[in-house]
Amino acid sequence: MKKIVVGALLMLALGIMGLAFFRNSLPPFFERDDALIPSDSQAAVYEVKVKLIQTEKGQKPSEVFSLIGDLQQSRLDQKSFQSTWLAIQELQVMGQAASSELLVNQTIKSSFNESESRFQHLLAPELPEVLRQLQANLLAKMLLPLTPGASPSLQGEREEKDDLGQVTVVYETHAEKDHFRIEKKWLRYAGKSMTIEPDMRSFQYLLSPDSRLLQLEGRLGLIYGADQALRYQTQISVRLKKTTSAPQATAHDKLTPVAVAVDDPRPVEPELNFTESLQRLEAISAESSGNEVYQVFSNLKQNIILHPEQGQELANRILATPQRDAAHKRQLTILFGALAQSASAQHAELLADLAGQCPDSFCRVQAIVAVSDHKFSNEAAGERILDIARQGGDAEVQGTALLAAGAIGHRLATGLPELPQLLLSEISNPAA
Repeated sequence: MKKIVVGALLMLALGIMGLAFFRNSLPPFFERDDALIPSDSQAAVYEVKVKLIQTEKGQKPSEVFSLIGDLQQSRLDQKSFQSTWLAIQELQVMGQAASSELLVNQTIKSSFNESESRFQHLLAPELPEVLRQLQANLLAKMLLPLTPGASPSLQGEREEKDDLGQVTVVYETHAEKDHFRIEKKWLRYAGKSMTIEPDMRSFQYLLSPDSRLLQLEGRLGLIYGADQALRYQTQISVRLKKTTSAPQATAHDKLTPVAVAVDDPRPVEPELNFTESLQRLEAISAESSGNEVYQVFSNLKQNIILHPEQGQELANRILATPQRDAAHKRQLTILFGALAQSASAQHAELLADLAGQCPDSFCRVQAIVAVSDHKFSNEAAGERILDIARQGGDAEVQGTALLAAGAIGHRLATGLPELPQLLLSEISNPAA
């Protein structure tokens, strides 16, 4: 149980609650050695530190979690990176040590999408979704929207998307000797009730001339509630420790993308109609490439955006698929992903129903994660998912429900008051 709750807390910190420093000034950049600029044939090994502090009005600050680990990253080509956790020296939740075995040695491929000006992260599909999201969220903070190998250049205001929603940021780039310094400053979130602390809103990046990360230090403080009763302050520090020979590229054809919600009101005509998409779905196997999986997912998503009534057929197909071999799991993941990324409130309700109707933990976890990802999930959906967390039983189902309830609550800016106490209860219970 604790492994799943740890994942939920890390997700809340890295994605849902945002990233914020609790110090009042950025730490100085370290003195660099010219040799510590990785070449194309070298991998960079970073020391990564993340810490989350929560402060409730009238209470002392409490440390929710801390993470210290070594992340290896190498450039595969002019569009992508490969990242792997080599070791995690510290992982603590509410002051207690937690297991990190599911994170170590996991490979992530990050490919730059020039048309969308962002990285897409692909991970092993069998990894618990909370840990897939955790790693994708951290890499989204580490990798700026720059083509790998290109000279760093980001200036002015931009509209970007993160796990809290649409955000306006501003970039400034400065050339300094043999490196570039880029400051990213958060200005405002669209339609959100939380506020950003004026002196805790920027990340500073140190990049090589070909856009390899050398160091990242940042702070971004978020305040919730009209009476500013709740604050989340997180620090993140990423520093280049050493360079090594680049490892052999891992086979990436079995990796699948982590879904990223994008608010785009313009429907896109799918390449395949609904029937053709379902036929392609049935052909997906354990050997299908990530591109094949993404093509089916994308076409199904666009079909149900244009024709929301087709979502019910996807839900019926999910419940009518009892097989749990690798091929059918991939097919089910595609169906849940399409429903989660649709633009219809009725699909969010379908997913909430599936979270209670699914016959096993795999299906329930997929449904719960999809509910949390859907941008039209409402407070009632959050309460239903929180009810699943209260019921106990299957550890992965309960932990994923904790994550989802927190995601929905923070996205709605209404919060779920019972969630912090439930998390504390689960972590403090040694029998869980």
